[in-house]
Amino acid sequence: MNKLGYTRKIILLGTIYSIALLVVLFSIYFNQNQRIESAQKELAGIALVKPILSTIQLIQQHRGLSSGALAGNEKMVDRVTASTEATAKSFESLVVNLPEPIISGNDWQAIVAEWK
Repeated sequence: MNKLGYTRKIILLGTIYSIALLVVLFSIYFNQNQRIESAQKELAGIALVKPILSTIQLIQQHRGLSSGALAGNEKMVDRVTASTEATAKSFESLVVNLPEPIISGNDWQAIVAEWK
């Protein structure tokens, strides 16, 4: 370093500083980008909570009505039919909203097959 002039020393130190700054900036950029992607996935999941809960609620109502109908309560037979239709529509709307990896998965296929 003693053989370099002041101009070259300043240029060399500026280059080293710039490289260090670029490494830090890229690190911050990629870290923030990962956080943004994670937040977007969370938002997509939150959007699915309402239709999923609605479907679960309809399935529970159907189970209760079916139990009543199987126990001999004639008034519940018509309500079971209506509940079956509502639950089927809820399943169909849920399929539209769910991501492809879930729909094509074995667990989802088993759930749909068991319902039908």
